[in-house]
Amino acid sequence: MQSDDALAERLIKRRANALFALSLVFVVTQGSFIGRHSAPGVLHISAWVIMAVVLLAFFATGGGWTRSKAVRALMNDESTCLHRARATTVAFYNMMASGVVIYGLGMIKPVSGGEAAHLIMTVGIVSALMAFWGLERAALRTSDAR
Repeated sequence: MQSDDALAERLIKRRANALFALSLVFVVTQGSFIGRHSAPGVLHISAWVIMAVVLLAFFATGGGWTRSKAVRALMNDESTCLHRARATTVAFYNMMASGVVIYGLGMIKPVSGGEAAHLIMTVGIVSALMAFWGLERAALRTSDAR
């Protein structure tokens, strides 16, 4: 049986890799929304909403939902909380920039409120996950070098 420390370290590495993979899957699935000539169906939008909510919950909590409270506390240490805060800041600025771009695009081609919300949320979720992943990977490389 692994100690809580060893388990938490293994899960932190796995979480970083999962963040990258989930970000890529989320972005790739957005390709099905771009350039559509018809509105996406209820199933398509429901799948996007569910995936967005799960990714946001994963980002906000750090995952490890099936692990003990002690392991989750080790996984969400002070540096992880700092990384999450920095990633949230990156996501905020990216969402604001995408809002400006969409506003400008709306002057050329009409953009519905749903399309705008979808794009802004996608940019925010992906940029938060990718920024968090980058910060966590850098921290893991630094700790492995010691």
